[in-house]
Amino acid sequence: MPCLPTSFLNTTLSEFPQPLKILTLVETTKLRSAIDLLLGLGVSSCPVLKHNVPTDSLHKDSFLGVIDILDIVAFFLEVNNEVKNWDRGFEAVFETVVQFSDHTVGDLIMKKNATLRYAYVPSNTTLKAALDLLGPKKTHRLLIVDEEQNLINIVTQSRMLSHIVDQLANDKDAQQLFDMQLGSVVLNVVDAHGITIKEPLVNSGKPMLSIKASARAVDAFKIIHTKRVTGVAVVDDLSGNLIGNISSRDIRSLVAKSENFENLYSTCKEYLYLVKTEREQIANQTATADNNNAADNNNAAIENSISASTDQHDYNCQMINTQSKLPPILTVSTDDTVGYVMFCLKQYFIRRVYLTSGKIFNGKIVHIPTSIVTISDLMQIFAGCAQSRFAGVQ
Repeated sequence: MPCLPTSFLNTTLSEFPQPLKILTLVETTKLRSAIDLLLGLGVSSCPVLKHNVPTDSLHKDSFLGVIDILDIVAFFLEVNNEVKNWDRGFEAVFETVVQFSDHTVGDLIMKKNATLRYAYVPSNTTLKAALDLLGPKKTHRLLIVDEEQNLINIVTQSRMLSHIVDQLANDKDAQQLFDMQLGSVVLNVVDAHGITIKEPLVNSGKPMLSIKASARAVDAFKIIHTKRVTGVAVVDDLSGNLIGNISSRDIRSLVAKSENFENLYSTCKEYLYLVKTEREQIANQTATADNNNAADNNNAAIENSISASTDQHDYNCQMINTQSKLPPILTVSTDDTVGYVMFCLKQYFIRRVYLTSGKIFNGKIVHIPTSIVTISDLMQIFAGCAQSRFAGVQ
């Protein structure tokens, strides 16, 4: 199997690009404020400090845990067991909505709803070992600590992907891996009996979860919660055409204002329009802030990440809905390459692209989602090729 360069895999996390500042939250931070901060900065997770430690402390023992947006979605649906009672109507659950807004990130972690998809690792950990954690072991983020156990960096799947693209985009050794077509990629997958088997990437056991455009948005969030996924495809009721994607990050449009919770009872198609409108507003606000402070490179990066969700890209992946009132969504085929998907995910700051098959419906071509390729899949590909290289497998 094609591999990443040995010299790259042998570098350590101490050499990984470090942020100007590590974002942290205090456990007393309200959930609504946490969502605004995380999504406003374009990040999906954050370490949480204990309330009785200095806010600038980065020692490992100062942290209560880590939360991400998926944790907040789960908590949102579970407050007062409302996940079982959404059918009572908006008025009946409004009191629960208020209670949700009053909760803190500490409440979420102490109720043990927070995921444990993170790990503390020393800074001398190699990229090969890091890829094994981010891939087969399905750890979504690595908290890097120095010899004094102080947090010095956070490496997420998204940051690792960006690092690989930035470092190896023009590397001849890596090009063979990047040129592999999706239809030819095979993953090592652990089955229900704990046995590792080989399955094609396009059929690697991931459920192809979708919801009809006329269904309620709350039903999409229930799928995200119960299936422990970060997003679900939205398809046209009649044709099955892929029209959008509702993800855990879209919960922001619900909590911006209390009255927005009524949008839970809008259709998925209506909700997608609301999400697109909000993203455009955020992009405009960020652009204004950047113009007022051009020296702030962090804001500029955020602007580029957010704006990318609505701009045409420089690569060849197919984007649908570009001229509609719905958010654009990326689709690929089995003939597209690993490198192609890498650049798409990095460029648009997303975690998945959809594989689709075309069919004719009422004289027009529609795109039927058949599978997905996620950033976790890419981590597994990289980890698998790293293991092959160090095992001497060509």
